[in-house]
Amino acid sequence: MRQLQRDIGFDAMRFHGIFHDWMGVYREDRNGKPLYCFHNVEKVYDFLLEQGIKPFVELGFMPRALASDDNRVFSYEAYTSPPKDYEKWANLITTFTSHLVERYGREEVATWHFEVWNEPNLDGFWSGSQGEYFKLYSVSVRAVKAVDARIRVGGPATAKNEWVPEFLAHCHEDAAPVDFVSSHHYCCESALGWEVDSPEKFVRVYRGQPYMQETVRRVKEQISASAFPELPLHYTEWNVSPMHEDRFGKDSELTATFALSTLRDMDGLLDSYSWWTIFDVFEESGPGLRPFTGKYGLCNLHGILKPVGHAFRFLSKLYPEEIVTEDGQLIVTREPGGSRLRLLVWNHVEPTEVDFYGADRAIPDESRRVEISLEGVTGSLRLRRWLVDRNHGNGFRAWQRAGEPAHLKPDQVEFLKAEAEAPCVEDCILEPDANQRVEMSFSLGPCALSFIELEMM
Repeated sequence: MRQLQRDIGFDAMRFHGIFHDWMGVYREDRNGKPLYCFHNVEKVYDFLLEQGIKPFVELGFMPRALASDDNRVFSYEAYTSPPKDYEKWANLITTFTSHLVERYGREEVATWHFEVWNEPNLDGFWSGSQGEYFKLYSVSVRAVKAVDARIRVGGPATAKNEWVPEFLAHCHEDAAPVDFVSSHHYCCESALGWEVDSPEKFVRVYRGQPYMQETVRRVKEQISASAFPELPLHYTEWNVSPMHEDRFGKDSELTATFALSTLRDMDGLLDSYSWWTIFDVFEESGPGLRPFTGKYGLCNLHGILKPVGHAFRFLSKLYPEEIVTEDGQLIVTREPGGSRLRLLVWNHVEPTEVDFYGADRAIPDESRRVEISLEGVTGSLRLRRWLVDRNHGNGFRAWQRAGEPAHLKPDQVEFLKAEAEAPCVEDCILEPDANQRVEMSFSLGPCALSFIELEMM
């Protein structure tokens, strides 16, 4: 995580389970008196802040001592019920928030976001009703605001872009403060459903990369039509697929170009967009049984960078000043006051057939010819170009070529880390023609991306 933060530089981080019993935050004595302990919370938030990352606080899950039923989710058995005592829940939230303010300072905590629960529209994550979630939200936001009214609180933190109009209507009717709207989406949504009574009834459909922007625009329209038309919108989870076994959707080169196209589409639409997740140490379905199993991270559990990790690294290396082009798969940036350009170009190709259980998806063999022309060039340019595709900068494909070993020896880990590095495939000098123009061209295969640096000599 330290390495990813050095390479990419995320602003904030959200995760589940700050109130999980393993964190030891809340328990009760034999007389039912609440006992609070924030040592583990401090370790987590201290670490994030040391890395320059602000917590995006998710208020959940339910401590066992407050759970109103025995419903639990995933291998870590998080309790998902409404509280059996809302007064005790409110006191937990107020005590927790007060401790954060005392430790980190009011001004600091006022820059964080507090999100109430996770995906309450899914039976697996919330055993209560919609109305019970709305009550939980109202109680929680008032408990936070009792500490400092400036602290930002929002919801409904739903999967599949759901409940936003109903949530905002509730906040209006209940006079419950709301500082932002949050939701989650994936390009295959319907697999996230405990509402069906058997796995065979899951309808798993890859909806296509443009679906991501379509859903965000719809939610923005819902916010605009509400009593809170100017609320910020945060998507606190997104990825290609929510299926834990979907290696092609989350470990391959497709993940990288999908992410780039989606991020480009979201430019100016969202206030934050949180990739789920930073690495593959992720145990909802238990620890990964193999080095690449379709978990959500930018790198695998050995720290081997995935192609999507390169996409985020390259984005972080772009300069702040963008030169606008008409190419939806090209970003051109200029060094402020300097003599360098940095470009990121990709070729996202949509699958024609989809498998969510680890097999490759059918991708048309559609290469892209990239042609870039620069005018007004008065001297020599040094061109350097790095490539990520099926055969370059791709630890997942290198692991497949090695026979997919289930347990990696130290030398195999180092080999795959080296294979996962994006190689510099071009390093040359370009000279302008008589019209002070420099032209370059190259091909990108399906779901390939290139990072380019041009420097005046």
